[in-house]
Amino acid sequence: MKKSKSWTLIIVLLIFVWPVGLFFLVQKLRNDKTAVFQKSSVLKYISYVLIGFGAISIILTLTGQMEQTVDGVTTVVTGSDMIFYIVVSLLFIAGGVLILRKSRSIEAERKQYRDYISLIVNSKVTSIAKISSALAISATQVTQDLQNMIDKGYFQNAYIDKTKQCIVLENHSQNVTTQENIDNDFRTVVCPGCGAQNVIKGHGTTECEYCGTLLH
Repeated sequence: MKKSKSWTLIIVLLIFVWPVGLFFLVQKLRNDKTAVFQKSSVLKYISYVLIGFGAISIILTLTGQMEQTVDGVTTVVTGSDMIFYIVVSLLFIAGGVLILRKSRSIEAERKQYRDYISLIVNSKVTSIAKISSALAISATQVTQDLQNMIDKGYFQNAYIDKTKQCIVLENHSQNVTTQENIDNDFRTVVCPGCGAQNVIKGHGTTECEYCGTLLH
């Protein structure tokens, strides 16, 4: 899987150079399967900051309170300079709105993925018809969503069996919950990110098999 930019860099770029930050955010969501389960609340706060900054800047400009410093001389922004400041302020507001919409999109996607993982991994429901009925989504949409999740790496070594109309999971730890595993210090940990039940050995730190969130 292609390595994406760090969250720290993306957040800094969203605050100071939001078009570049938004570009890297979209790329991260496409390439990093853990991204959907991280930072959506932070993105929402950033959007509020950008919208608030742009709104305050417009108010200060229109009321004659915005100042600029040129060659060491500070003056009040007037005339054609006001247009520049208003345009820049509107760009900040536009960026804030775009990031807010993206954060809400991430939240909706996260809920959808958690619903699928809960049914397939935790409840062992693999029939597309049953998943469709449980989530009140068409079978066609369920198939598309599951294939998208497979392509993004949420279900590794999985595939859609079009003949049986089900999703097939291969080599997943959830299929090996035997008494022998329990006796050998295996334990079940619920992922705080996607909600999947992971069977892991020992008490160290590992990654969720499905979304990559760190488990303790």
